[in-house]
Amino acid sequence: MKYFEISNGYRIPVFGEEQVLLDRALENPICETDLDLREAQVASQMATKGILIRTEHDGEVYYDADRMDIWRI
Repeated sequence: MKYFEISNGYRIPVFGEEQVLLDRALENPICETDLDLREAQVASQMATKGILIRTEHDGEVYYDADRMDIWRI
């Protein structure tokens, strides 16, 4: 288990499935249409926790990582 520090300073535990999505989101924002049903559900839960940021652009939903994490360095 790893921890991810979000911009408000809280450290949140990140588990297996979440870590895979977080690594993808750290590279590039993830379009919701590129996710399967389970990944979309996990991404939505991560957005609720504050790990991912949910944005909408041109009618598409994107998930991006909160890039204030200092513990991954």
